[in-house]
Amino acid sequence: MTKDVTLSWPMIPGAKYYNVELSSNPGFLTTVATARVTAPAAKLGVAQTGTYYWRAQAVTVKGEENWHGGTVVVR
Repeated sequence: MTKDVTLSWPMIPGAKYYNVELSSNPGFLTTVATARVTAPAAKLGVAQTGTYYWRAQAVTVKGEENWHGGTVVVR
């Protein structure tokens, strides 16, 4: 059964879209879900409970911004 994880972050002015990654590894060696969204929020699905690490990166006309993220626990 897939569990939904809802993530949100501050809006970056001028963002065309955001790259979002979810991983069970804090170094993001592998990802369990990825998305490209136009709003500063995403809903991703995970198959297992546990601790996940997420990050979002705004892409503007100037290029890619720094990653912002955190940790989420799925029960």
